[in-house]
Amino acid sequence: MKKTALTAALLGDVSLNGLFNKEPEKNRDRFKEVGELLQMTDLVFANLETPVWGEGNLHHDKKKRMGVLLYSGREVVEEVMPILNISAVSLANNHIYDCMEKGLENTVHCLEALGVMFTGAGCGPSLPGPVKIEKNGQVIGFLAYVHESTHPLTGSETGFRINLYNEEAIIAAVTELKKTCDHVILSLHWGVDYSFYPTRYQREAARRFIDAGADIILGHHPHTVQPYEVYNDRFIFYSLGSFCFGDFVYEGKLRGLKRKTKKTVLPIIGLEPDRAPYMVACPSLEELPGNRVTVRKRSLDRFLAAKRVMMRLKHRFKAVDFFTNLKEAFIDRGIEYFFGYYRNPFAQLFDLKNLKKFRYGLRDYKGRHQ
Repeated sequence: MKKTALTAALLGDVSLNGLFNKEPEKNRDRFKEVGELLQMTDLVFANLETPVWGEGNLHHDKKKRMGVLLYSGREVVEEVMPILNISAVSLANNHIYDCMEKGLENTVHCLEALGVMFTGAGCGPSLPGPVKIEKNGQVIGFLAYVHESTHPLTGSETGFRINLYNEEAIIAAVTELKKTCDHVILSLHWGVDYSFYPTRYQREAARRFIDAGADIILGHHPHTVQPYEVYNDRFIFYSLGSFCFGDFVYEGKLRGLKRKTKKTVLPIIGLEPDRAPYMVACPSLEELPGNRVTVRKRSLDRFLAAKRVMMRLKHRFKAVDFFTNLKEAFIDRGIEYFFGYYRNPFAQLFDLKNLKKFRYGLRDYKGRHQ
């Protein structure tokens, strides 16, 4: 078969929790606009952040430590995945074991029934191998890993297996996979929550993965869109942000993730044999209140360009690093406290019990020094 060009769409965190389960009748409309765009691409890769409901099995120890558990209904996944035209997903993330082994088994069975390929985590004696997709004569390889700094559960006492981040192992796997693939996409669940910037270490490691043979690095976990870079004609997307994350009821009130998580980008990459990947389009997306994902009229190009400059300054000058970390850990948190999704700033002024959450600012500030 003659090798011909392909297009691959890259999605960030796909979390079908909260309102996606509470109001499933609205999901088709929520994804209609972006779904039409994705149907025009040959391949779609994503990070699936939520396991399928585990029939009552929730990881209560994790809830005590981290406070949040995520899960999706099987009917929701079965409806949304075809709308988004998803070809393969990474399960290597810090929420895939929230419903424990039964939830992961249900997730795997659901994906297999849909014909969606997966890697990064699974049940059984060994880890699932890399995904290989053959289309139009080309072979696209897909690998996925999760960094321990994101607090994934290892489930070592069960049959649960997950690809933990190990730089030497990743380099070896990328090198080996490249021998049999035209292009290799490496999915990494890493980085600092709610930060607009990758760490110095991420930038250095990403270049080593490209040198080993990766053509595209697909990053996620911070839930924010971070500046991307082109290195040796290959793309490094440190974090694409939240493609979707269901708003949820917490302490009797409707809540959403921070406002900075509600905008993301959707890179559509051209893949041709014997040629480096290239950007075909990169529309900006916005998740509106009620979790409707829409294509924005205004792009995020200027925003990303400014963040790219700040990233370089941050990694070069300690003073810039200090003040940007301070802003993200404390000032951004304060603004979010008063003006976040579904929040009334006047009501927040008298909701003193929430002030204790500002102690997390110190934790976030320390986490930015990686």
